[in-house]
Amino acid sequence: MLDLWLGLGGLIILALIWLRRALAATAPEDATLAQYRANQQAVFKQRQQEIDDEIAAGIIAAEDGARLSTDLQRQLLADGIESTETTSGRRIGLLPALLIAVGFFAAAVYLYFDGSGYRDMQLLKLRQEYAHSPSQLTLRRMIELTERNADSRDGQRMALLAQLYSEAGLHDKAAAAWGSAAKIWPQDAMVLAQWGQSLYLAANSSVTPEARHLLQQAIAIDSQQSVALGLLGIDAFANSRFDEAVRHWVPLLRSLPPGSPRGAIIAEGLQRAKHQAVKSGKLSGVLVEVNVAQALQSDGNATLMVYALAQGSRMPLAVLRQPLQGPTIAVYLTEADAMAAGPGLFAPEQIKIVARVSRSGGARRE
Repeated sequence: MLDLWLGLGGLIILALIWLRRALAATAPEDATLAQYRANQQAVFKQRQQEIDDEIAAGIIAAEDGARLSTDLQRQLLADGIESTETTSGRRIGLLPALLIAVGFFAAAVYLYFDGSGYRDMQLLKLRQEYAHSPSQLTLRRMIELTERNADSRDGQRMALLAQLYSEAGLHDKAAAAWGSAAKIWPQDAMVLAQWGQSLYLAANSSVTPEARHLLQQAIAIDSQQSVALGLLGIDAFANSRFDEAVRHWVPLLRSLPPGSPRGAIIAEGLQRAKHQAVKSGKLSGVLVEVNVAQALQSDGNATLMVYALAQGSRMPLAVLRQPLQGPTIAVYLTEADAMAAGPGLFAPEQIKIVARVSRSGGARRE
């Protein structure tokens, strides 16, 4: 867009320079024409006076003098017409320059007031207003402007439109917009995950086969894609595939910042899924109960860290992070929490369980 404005500005400047040069060249010609006409008038008056004097002296007859005067007037008139036509032709040469200048100016005005550039500036202003004071009216206006600017070949515009549709609860339209963006960015995990999420919401919070396929594609591209991990975990849990839900939610919980509200929700669901998976025998793990000292419970940002250590080693085989809630916390440490796959990880004679509280939520000792 900036290149377009610079190009138009350059063309307008060139047209104005052309117009100015044409006007400057015309000014001397107009002065020359005025002098020429004055000279012609003087010659006419002088010759007419000579004719009158010759008639008075009897040198020529009155009839001949009248005929000579008529011829003189015709000659003066002919010279005036010729000079006027010449000047008009020169002035007509100014018309293309003027038309070009006006045309480029009109194009610039159109692009500014009715083109995408002006709408982009309006949209930016509305987004700032919406961030400061959200309202449905502002959101609808943002959607209208973005729809007018929408171009299925422009992934950024389609992604922005999809986000606005999602915020307005128009999940069918959001899914269509994310689909257009995915045609441009078919290997973008975030776009695929957002597309799948819009289909999930449009289907009344149900993971459809199409949504599941998109979410799995997103995970294949980026194994830490949080939206896809969350929704695939929800789908697995809802269909009693608890071990699968655990394998999706464990990396998701690790990626979330300590103390985040979403992290607390995921942690609760994860423990329920672990309990069911271990109970059904589809996942190996141990139940760990931790009693937390009263002094540590007062820190709302603290996180419980539980480690499984190999006998005689300080390197953890598995790590679990859990929000610190209550004096007694019961958590499952499972093979899904392992740092690396290995047989017999949770054989009691081979591991040692260690728990500590981290105020920062990090794995390092504080």
